[in-house]
Amino acid sequence: MKKTCIECKIKKDIDNFIKARNLCKDCMKEYKKSYQLKNKELLKEKSRKYYLENKDNILEKASSYY
Repeated sequence: MKKTCIECKIKKDIDNFIKARNLCKDCMKEYKKSYQLKNKELLKEKSRKYYLENKDNILEKASSYY
């Protein structure tokens, strides 16, 4: 079965699409890449905030892994 990507307008197999999205995997990969570049500081701050709020759990998982 074929489906058309809304971004690149190319018909591709249904296996080349993200579940429940109209973007093919290639377009989705490019979108995520550009989003991360545009929002680098925001993502860094979110990551830092998450770490500080969950520091004990993260360190516990890391120590049990090693």
